[in-house]
Amino acid sequence: MPGPFARVWIRLPNWVGDIVMATPVLRAVRQAWPGARIAWCGRPVAQAILGPTPWHDAFIVHRQRSGFSGFMGAVRAARAFAPDCALVLPHSFGTALLARATGAATRVGYLTEQRGFLLTHGIPRPTEHDRTLPEYMADHWAKLVALLDVDVPDRAPSLVVADAARARATALLDTHPGPPGPVVLVNPGASYGPSKMWMAERFAAVAARVRESHAARIVVTTGPGEEAVADALDAALPGAKLVFRGTELPLDVCLALTERAGVLLTNDTGPRHFAVALGVPTVVLMGPTDPRYTATPAERGVVLRRDVPCGPCHETVCPLTGPDHHQCLRLIEVDEVAAAVARALETGDPRR
Repeated sequence: MPGPFARVWIRLPNWVGDIVMATPVLRAVRQAWPGARIAWCGRPVAQAILGPTPWHDAFIVHRQRSGFSGFMGAVRAARAFAPDCALVLPHSFGTALLARATGAATRVGYLTEQRGFLLTHGIPRPTEHDRTLPEYMADHWAKLVALLDVDVPDRAPSLVVADAARARATALLDTHPGPPGPVVLVNPGASYGPSKMWMAERFAAVAARVRESHAARIVVTTGPGEEAVADALDAALPGAKLVFRGTELPLDVCLALTERAGVLLTNDTGPRHFAVALGVPTVVLMGPTDPRYTATPAERGVVLRRDVPCGPCHETVCPLTGPDHHQCLRLIEVDEVAAAVARALETGDPRR
């Protein structure tokens, strides 16, 4: 492998959780080549999350929803940066094609989607019994950058909260209409699909209990397209609370609110990883996804799930009907979730 490199271009993951789980590798690349110029390329959501972090020199926005024009805009910006190394973290064909178009002589990525001819160095995804082996994503990408002689000794994710976002979060909490106790952040949505979502009325039942028992301030956050979930929880939870729908809460302010929380109650979705990176206790309701993809010892939290015959299926919408419909999450009861949230508020760790 040639190197060290002077100008490194890194295509970031697309999903919020994956973006956060990539931070150990991004941090390690900067530590390995402190004198290099490093450009990250990713969706606007990645820029919003990672903007304050100190491990890059430039950010190239790839607006995928803009189709060919968005692709060419990212190509032109990358060529102007003139990288000698391109590191591709996503598995898609399109991101490898973008890496090839940057002009970088060294292009590294996983050998997926029949894209090996676009890369100069790569490894196949690990398998288990002829199927893809689920593994914690930071470990997954650490294997990839090992091709560049980059070691990732610390696999814990980390994020930086901007001072301006922290000030906005404080102002929001200062106007909270509820009791003065700890902040319980509730995240009932999931951009992945409804298969990942515990029932809104159960989130509301847990929130009502801890508001009563711990004088908790309830803050509900949802993302774009999840307004109906926010409305359902709002209707099921009378009384004082803050509810943010869709794009009402910028991601940087969501990070700052997470930093202030005593616990995050959430589905297995992006904001969970904000809490992990910021050291905030989590209570996670996990349904159709394999827990090995997100299993980090850095999490101060508990993952509540049920082993069911149909899972983990990774379907975005539960395909079953009748009594088996959505059973992976439906079998998780309010009592055990409320108990875990209470433990987190009382001990700082819902596991004890």
